[in-house]
Amino acid sequence: MQQSDAPEQKSPAFDEPWQAQAYAMSQVLLENGMVKPEIWAISLGKAIKTRLESGAKDTTETYFQAVTDALVSVLSLGDADLMQTIEAWRAAYETTPHGKPVILAGTTN
Repeated sequence: MQQSDAPEQKSPAFDEPWQAQAYAMSQVLLENGMVKPEIWAISLGKAIKTRLESGAKDTTETYFQAVTDALVSVLSLGDADLMQTIEAWRAAYETTPHGKPVILAGTTN
């Protein structure tokens, strides 16, 4: 077999920008000690298993969807009021007129 002089083409690690962002967020949380590696491993493993058991194919997209599921899970563990905060922001942006800054009730900004 003759070797080619062309450089080996590698597929990108991420199919979409959001996948790189999800990965980066998980790495920042781990590197800064905000999430313990064992908690991350359990959360990510559970998220992958749940997606696959629900019929998702074993693809890059499924993996990174599981990464986002795991991020939500570990962030929720650290902040019991996370869902309330999300809903407060949702209400704020839904009631803010177009072009105006979104202001969360009870804040000065």
